[in-house]
Amino acid sequence: MAHALTLSAGWSAHPVSQRCRAVVFALCSLGFGHSVAAQAPPTRRGEAFTFAVKLLGSIDAGRARLALSPPQPSPSGAVVRVVGESEALGMAKALTGWRQQYMVALDAATLLPKRIEQIDSGRTPREALFVVSGRGFDMTVKKPGGEWHAKGELKSELLDPMAVLLLLRTVKLNDGDRLSLVVTGGTAVYRSTLTVRGREQLTTFAGPRRAIHLLGRGERINERDEVIGKSPWLGDVWLSDDSARLPLRISAETILGIAEFTLTSYEAGTRPLALPRSPHGIVLEPRSH
Repeated sequence: MAHALTLSAGWSAHPVSQRCRAVVFALCSLGFGHSVAAQAPPTRRGEAFTFAVKLLGSIDAGRARLALSPPQPSPSGAVVRVVGESEALGMAKALTGWRQQYMVALDAATLLPKRIEQIDSGRTPREALFVVSGRGFDMTVKKPGGEWHAKGELKSELLDPMAVLLLLRTVKLNDGDRLSLVVTGGTAVYRSTLTVRGREQLTTFAGPRRAIHLLGRGERINERDEVIGKSPWLGDVWLSDDSARLPLRISAETILGIAEFTLTSYEAGTRPLALPRSPHGIVLEPRSH
């Protein structure tokens, strides 16, 4: 496959720092990251989330805000637009200077990503753009040291974390079920699994709430869908055990230690988002009896 630089070469950073950046990107792109100054409009047509993050169980590291639009027309068909902005606080800001803008266009009928864009500033500035068409993607990355392009073709549809969050609303999620999917994370792509560990009771911003606990694992892959990383991404996700499937909490290992991302507010919006009847990109493997 001809392109300027293969993904495996483009992802040649130290595996630990690369994985941590990918974890931070994946969480921030869902709104699980840091702070945002912009305020939501008084009347919201689409959904909006805010989150707080703590390090090592007690250190306040940041906030984030994420907003979704109802379906909007575009030259390639109706899309759901997602906009997020995040910024590290306190110790995390001193160590990383992290600030990020995140924009994605999801196909309104399938909720699969069509365009994913992030702009990072701070000590490791970069810009990344994925143009996605089902299982194929075209990626462009810009850093102070240069720019590279890559094209890939995978065995299943490529998702981004926001698409995963929305598509999980369409899956029943019985205890012991296992889901397979491929997800973007910064300038990397991961073949991942989510396993339903069980149901738990969580204390949330809205009081006690029943949650679905999922265990996540991701193996980094190249443009040919081959595993190229030896250290997998590991994390835990707690979704509300109802049709909203709100991301109540996420716990993951980062370069600064264990980070916990907690939902602090949610606005449902005035126009509920329509969900596809048969979601693509997530393969469900029911628990064997």
